[in-house]
Amino acid sequence: MTWNSKLQQQVNMSNIKAVRDAQAAQKAAKRKAMQDIADYKKYANEKISDAVNAKITAVKQAKEAVRAAKKLAKLGWGLFVLTMLCIVTYFMFI
Repeated sequence: MTWNSKLQQQVNMSNIKAVRDAQAAQKAAKRKAMQDIADYKKYANEKISDAVNAKITAVKQAKEAVRAAKKLAKLGWGLFVLTMLCIVTYFMFI
């Protein structure tokens, strides 16, 4: 084997190693990108779930507030009627 052919063989082996390294780096980058996409999807789904749960909680609280306001209004009218009844009864027996 001549000096040129040895050099050529070393260059060829170096090229093969460079190609293999590049392919390995490409595969690693692809795996990393896929993992990043999966992580972002999971994060987005968690945020959507949090928003939906917050909306459900807000609707429940609003319904409870309306229910409490209706009860308070009924109680207010009941107390008003009771007060008027007491006043009328008082003046009837004076």
